[in-house]
Amino acid sequence: MRKSDSIAVFTGSRADYGLLHPLLVGLLSCETLEPTLLIGGDHFGNASGFLEAIEITRLRHRVLMPLHKGEKLLHQSLSKRLYTHQKAMTKWIHAQETPPHLLVILGDRLEAMGVALAGFACGIPILHLAAGDTTTGGCVDDRLRFAISSLATATVSFSQKSHERILKQGLIPETRALHTASLSVDNALSVPEISRDDFCHSVGLNPQQPFLIFTQHPVPAEGEDTITHFKASLHALATLQG
Repeated sequence: MRKSDSIAVFTGSRADYGLLHPLLVGLLSCETLEPTLLIGGDHFGNASGFLEAIEITRLRHRVLMPLHKGEKLLHQSLSKRLYTHQKAMTKWIHAQETPPHLLVILGDRLEAMGVALAGFACGIPILHLAAGDTTTGGCVDDRLRFAISSLATATVSFSQKSHERILKQGLIPETRALHTASLSVDNALSVPEISRDDFCHSVGLNPQQPFLIFTQHPVPAEGEDTITHFKASLHALATLQG
């Protein structure tokens, strides 16, 4: 049997792990691939709880980052968080008998930038998922996202517009800039359908009363803050008529 190709997948928060979950399941279904989940970022504050929550029992290789004890990640400055992950990733790569054949990174987090810098400097091919997205109004995340794409060997964009932005950047050959549906589609297809009554009872709502589901992603632009945005959203919701 052919020796398995090792693939390192980095997750830094629940947001990216939710999208990476179906990818990890898919990688495990291929006998010639051996995925390793690198866990850092916001997970590190609750590493044991996160590990227990992972439902992929066949995923044998999980690595906590930073790798050395004593790091108080949640109290570090943003620049130190980036450096800590770059250092931990570099240490992990050099500790491997055979470096990973591919490093998969999703999104735009600062920790992901540190991991990408280490992988790039060590000559590890990088696959960047959710590449080319932008935030309305501008956000520092956009700069990190495009910076990670510029270090990547190949990118995957989840929308046509994002795909076009990557091509305009001109750093990734068209043959290695892919456009697919979002991994969130795989997540949605895996969730069993539930009736309105069952849903309302599960969250304590009266199924006979109308309700609205509202989510907000805090992405402040320069000079703005999340509280201001949330107050505006609450004001808008208050004007809705039942």
